[in-house]
Amino acid sequence: MASVPTKARPLLLTPTRRLAHQLRVNHDANCEAQGLAVWRTLEALPWQTWIESQCRIERQSGVSSGRLLGSQAAALVWRQLIEDDPVEGGVLSPVGLSRAAYRSWRAMQAYRIPATALDEEETPEARSFARWVRGYTRWLTEHGAIDPDLAALSLSAGSVSTPLRLVGFDELTPAQSLLVERLRTCGVEIAIEPPAMRRGEVSRVDCDDAAGELDAAARWAAEGLDRRPAARLAIVVPDLAARRAEVRRSLERILLPAAGYTGGPLPESRVFEIADAPPLAERAIVGAALDLLQILTIDADPAACGRLLRNPYLSGAATEATSRAMLDIWLRRHAGGDVPLNRLARLASEKGCPVLGDVLARAGALVRPPHERALPGAWSSRFFEMLTALGWPGEALASAEHQIAERLRELIGTLSSADEITGPVGATAALQLLREYAEDVAFEPQELEVPLLVIDAQTVAGMSFDGLWLTGMEAARWPPAAAPDPFLPRNWQVRRRMPAASAELAEAHARRTFTRLVQSADEIVTSVARFDDEAAVLESAFLAQVPRRATALAWPHDALAMRIHTTRPPLVRSIDARLPPPSLAGPARGGARLLELQSACPFRAGAEYRLHARALEEPALGLAPTERGELVHSVLARLWGVLHDQAALRSLTDEALEQVIERCIQAELSELRRGMSPLRERLLEVESSWLRRELRGLLEHDRARQPFAVAGRESSKTVTLGALALRVKLDRIDRLHDGSFAIIDYKTGGDTGRGGWLGDRPRQPQLPLYVQALDAGSVAAVAYGRVRAGESAYVGIARDAAAFGGIASFGVNAPRGYASWNDLLTAWRARLLALAAEYVEGDARLAPEPRTACRHCHLAALCRINESPLRAERPEAPDE
Repeated sequence: MASVPTKARPLLLTPTRRLAHQLRVNHDANCEAQGLAVWRTLEALPWQTWIESQCRIERQSGVSSGRLLGSQAAALVWRQLIEDDPVEGGVLSPVGLSRAAYRSWRAMQAYRIPATALDEEETPEARSFARWVRGYTRWLTEHGAIDPDLAALSLSAGSVSTPLRLVGFDELTPAQSLLVERLRTCGVEIAIEPPAMRRGEVSRVDCDDAAGELDAAARWAAEGLDRRPAARLAIVVPDLAARRAEVRRSLERILLPAAGYTGGPLPESRVFEIADAPPLAERAIVGAALDLLQILTIDADPAACGRLLRNPYLSGAATEATSRAMLDIWLRRHAGGDVPLNRLARLASEKGCPVLGDVLARAGALVRPPHERALPGAWSSRFFEMLTALGWPGEALASAEHQIAERLRELIGTLSSADEITGPVGATAALQLLREYAEDVAFEPQELEVPLLVIDAQTVAGMSFDGLWLTGMEAARWPPAAAPDPFLPRNWQVRRRMPAASAELAEAHARRTFTRLVQSADEIVTSVARFDDEAAVLESAFLAQVPRRATALAWPHDALAMRIHTTRPPLVRSIDARLPPPSLAGPARGGARLLELQSACPFRAGAEYRLHARALEEPALGLAPTERGELVHSVLARLWGVLHDQAALRSLTDEALEQVIERCIQAELSELRRGMSPLRERLLEVESSWLRRELRGLLEHDRARQPFAVAGRESSKTVTLGALALRVKLDRIDRLHDGSFAIIDYKTGGDTGRGGWLGDRPRQPQLPLYVQALDAGSVAAVAYGRVRAGESAYVGIARDAAAFGGIASFGVNAPRGYASWNDLLTAWRARLLALAAEYVEGDARLAPEPRTACRHCHLAALCRINESPLRAERPEAPDE
């Protein structure tokens, strides 16, 4: 029988890590208040952490020979079992199913449900779970491993050298109770301390909605901290994990109103702390590390390269920020496909990023061939080397970032625990395993103590405060509906009193939690929302005896914001919608696109072509819309360079025409394929198949027309409109049988209707502009060559039906308001001259029709049209 020194300082065991941290902080504060200069740190550990530490002590002392399996490794074994299960091997989400099954296994051990009980259930879920349990226990035996949830059963009292105090437990699970009784029987001193009780005044507040609840709670906290700056307050939010961002915004608006003017405080405010630990993978410094490792294990696409260049946790990130941003822009415009690491390193050195080029070259030396396989432990060492070579995590880390980086290093080290589970794997699989580990691990840095804690109802167990506000007191949550575990026998869940096994147990558990919460502070305020959207909310029966708050919350609204507003300087309104006249030394940049933007929004035309306010290219997995358009144009130009005229087209058999189309497509794709990853090459094959089919459809329309010959392909012309000269490129010019011309513009987008050419401010002025590049009297037709899935055809208008068959013509379907073809050409020129004059004069007004022009514009933050009366006067029209 073990003997425990009676004078030994007790070890405090808690249900949560946060409570252990608070106990240590409170102890330090009490010692400091007593005037002590030095004191012993309070020893407090979460229950599961203590169990795992005792297992390690027993293994080191030789009492136990089993190796403790980490929770990540245990979850991985479960996933392997389910993926290899011949019955359930085809499930859509083995990862999600394995996580659910592992949670059930942990509950099974915590509530001491015997494995034999699984055979009593005849449901498919129970039968599958019983099969997985047998496989898991067999794996543990074969590998001499101890499951973390079975570890308590094998602990010996001899390794427990200090008295134990259990603090903050509402109730012990059967497994915890069994261990406590066994240790007590062996002479270990164990005390179970009831939660601290503060019988404060309880009141309730009714709010309009959930947002109103958060606002009221924030005002209560602001008033309380203003009255008692040293007070410890808490706001309990039941669904905190899902509402973290909303909660932060509400608290900052009231407690830190300057955040709305300064762009917000630091990520962790020193006024309040949100005690919800997000997954490690969601932390910026961890996401940066995973991105870096991904780029080193596979060739990166432009999007991944962009993330690397913007990564702040990389060597030289601060000193080379501007040059790396410029390199990101260059890659978006010119990289095309995946970027090998050695090419990225070379480009970095050539384009003003020598530090980046150096670290990428060093890290590149560590990269192994993609087919190489190794144990996860070996990949763990290599990942460490790669991150070190890249300079991750950078310099001058804040305390929280340093703690998160250290936790990731620990997690990378645990990859070796998967060696005997997965065997040798490739780099991509090893990185995916690390990413899954980081997604499963919740981590919260130890921060400085703050006066206001926002926390959920379970994590707050055992804590006490000066004031506590409990939100979400609706009937659907207090008590919650029964939610028995689908894998465990229902009768055993009820017998072991699992909290959600039945409605009665759920109600009893919720009442215990509510009772504990209202006894944990000197002042308790409960609140409930009357409505959720437009549906009325039923309040919890627990509030039946709680009186409504006697006084209203009087904390002023946004006091700092009001002071700033009242001391503001007088506002001087000045509308200046004009830029200085442009330099007209040569043709203006932009061509037809300039007039298109000038027509839709003069401000955007000036911003894009004179101020260079262009949107960054967005990397795409396959071909971007602009790349698809360029491919269509280049293939059609090559095709008509082979055919020359309709007679040659008609002379080809269908098979011969298919061969010509295929040769032209492959000739244009050969350049795109260079340095392309297998995935993008496969997507390019899909693209070529689509293009082959649509070009064949468009050529059938050409076969059916009157005779013509192609007089120009991708022809560059200069068009002069008053003082403005523009360089334009005509996709195709057909010489018709009577010597006149048809102008064709290829389109792969959606706006190809004739309405885009008409009106005082045409949406699509390209074809009217192209007419000016030729002698207008010689033009007999204009048309879009539409290349679009299932809709490839010509859309346009002709002088007469004989000029261009298959499109509208005057005399049959003339546009309303135009007496003749010449009347239309004259109107087009007048409108183009007016748009050109606007640009030359520096006209930069906001969009005359914001409901259409602003829909896909990237300049709203620059032009601020949403703040102008123009936007308010023209309500949005529904999408057509």
